[in-house]
Amino acid sequence: IKYLKTFSSTVLTVDVAASHLLLISTLAKLGDTQDQAKSRETVAKVAEEYLARDWRSATGEKEKGAEFNSQVEKILMVLLSSSKQVVEVMEQLCKEGVTPVIGSKEGTSDTFPVVTRATLGVVYKVMMATLVVEVKKLTYG
Repeated sequence: IKYLKTFSSTVLTVDVAASHLLLISTLAKLGDTQDQAKSRETVAKVAEEYLARDWRSATGEKEKGAEFNSQVEKILMVLLSSSKQVVEVMEQLCKEGVTPVIGSKEGTSDTFPVVTRATLGVVYKVMMATLVVEVKKLTYG
């Protein structure tokens, strides 16, 4: 996992980033429990790093479109599934990602450039699905 993490700085496109992240997260599920915990932290850090990048196409234009949204969805799902503190990560994503997008004319976030008006639907979709899973884990009483 550590070896594969070193490649995260050389990834140039969001589709390669999503595939790289899925590979790392799959490998992180292998091994004993102690190794899995460390690997999950590594996967979460890489996913957060990918969300903090301003992805550009080969021509230098900002990435957009359905394919980009699909890749953002994969990255978000891996981030939220590999995080220890899922609710805190979702809170950070809302405060630093979604709120600036909704509140500004430009419709962008400085912390998470991936979150734009165009990707809000995907962000909400993943966050709500994760929230449902987390609420189901809670017990009454």
